[in-house]
Amino acid sequence: ARKVIDSNNDKSQLVLDIGALAGVSEGDNPHLWYFPADVRKVVDRLVEDFKRIDPADAQAFDQRKASFETQQFKRYTNALDTIRQNHESQPVGASESLFVGIASATGLELVTPSSFVTAISEGVDPSVQDKSTVENQISTKAIKVFVYNPQNSTPDIANLVDAAKAQQIPVVEFTETLVGPTFIDWQVTQLQHLADALGP
Repeated sequence: ARKVIDSNNDKSQLVLDIGALAGVSEGDNPHLWYFPADVRKVVDRLVEDFKRIDPADAQAFDQRKASFETQQFKRYTNALDTIRQNHESQPVGASESLFVGIASATGLELVTPSSFVTAISEGVDPSVQDKSTVENQISTKAIKVFVYNPQNSTPDIANLVDAAKAQQIPVVEFTETLVGPTFIDWQVTQLQHLADALGP
């Protein structure tokens, strides 16, 4: 993306660097769309940028933002809040780092070693010790739910999914790319599946 931007000689273009907006550095978790606070920052900045590009319609942009926040975005924040209210501190497992932001936002305790989820996200083999830890968490039913990304599944992850199902631990899919008509629909559907899996 940066190469495309740099190759455009239009000095009037307005660039929104979401990584810079979120304050991330090289090597940080790249799944910013799974960090609700960062999603909020992007919404706010987009509206600011639209108003800067088209100041004559600033009021209309503010109205659209207000409507979005009280309708669509509220569905998303309500889904997060419901999980936090009903399941805070409950232990869950995950196959990779894309779930870290949601676990934090909902108060769930992600007990999978961070080195394991990072390794899977980066496409490298996790350590034998980390594999053993995750397998043990599943075999002893130390987690209530196992979250995995079917778009980044390795044979090791497939075995973990099978093991979780064999232990009757609910398996919930969180995908890396959008599934559904809108970001909100996609996120709310996944969060609802997670809430259902966690139980009453």
